[in-house]
Amino acid sequence: MRKFEDIQIAVAGTGYVGLSIATLLAQHHKVTAVDVIAEKVEKINNRISPIQDDYIEKYLAEKPLQLTATLDGASAYRDADFVVIAAPTNYDPVKNFFDTHCIEEVIDLVLEVNPEAVMVIKSTIPVGYCRSLYLKYAEKFKAMGPLADGRRRELRLLFSPEFLRESKALYDNLYPSRIIVGYPKMLGQEWKAEAAAKAAQEAAALLASITGPTLNAPMGGTVIEIQVKPGDDVKKGQPVLMYEAMKMQNEIESEMAGKVKRILVKPGQVVGTNDPLIEFED
Repeated sequence: MRKFEDIQIAVAGTGYVGLSIATLLAQHHKVTAVDVIAEKVEKINNRISPIQDDYIEKYLAEKPLQLTATLDGASAYRDADFVVIAAPTNYDPVKNFFDTHCIEEVIDLVLEVNPEAVMVIKSTIPVGYCRSLYLKYAEKFKAMGPLADGRRRELRLLFSPEFLRESKALYDNLYPSRIIVGYPKMLGQEWKAEAAAKAAQEAAALLASITGPTLNAPMGGTVIEIQVKPGDDVKKGQPVLMYEAMKMQNEIESEMAGKVKRILVKPGQVVGTNDPLIEFED
């Protein structure tokens, strides 16, 4: 991460929460505000507030802020050390439901262009939402495999609820009554233990569902490429899968002739010795 004075921040959303945070932080850091409405972006870049807030209007007009706005989220997130997520989460009282899809669209884009960034959710979210995100993305990361440099993927996500009044949002950020930052309770060994337990349950269920002969891993490693698909007729000795073990890529050949019934692994998946890779029809 850069030195404190050089930290770059992106803010997703320019409503009361997002624009007040962006204005606050732009006093000392380079901030890029992201929105999907071109008119709002143009106003911010012309130092005109798109919302009614006396302090925001005053700061945009009078302060030497390091603030720009853009429609291009990918470029803003790519260079950011921190991404503040202030996307809308409209509440439906009939369904008792928060629509959080905008938050997850931002998270997905950040992980695509800058997986090292720390994300801070400021949007209003339901209880337990961040935990559900950690579990959801743990599953995604397991399927995706490690980063290009070999490090494991991580979801760097915090939650910091806002306590702001409309039209007084920047004032309330400048003089906060409280600052709360939530971080995941399950870190390190606890998180790994839960993930391992879930993986063990899934592996047991998979083994129980197998009815045909299988091709098994000769040793532990990471699946790189699967060269066949269900329905393919495979000859004995035909290469069917590439995986990495002991820092070497190995091509696995089928030990039998037959028709592929199911592929039991995915690229990027770590397998152990004798783990089933491919199931054939009886």
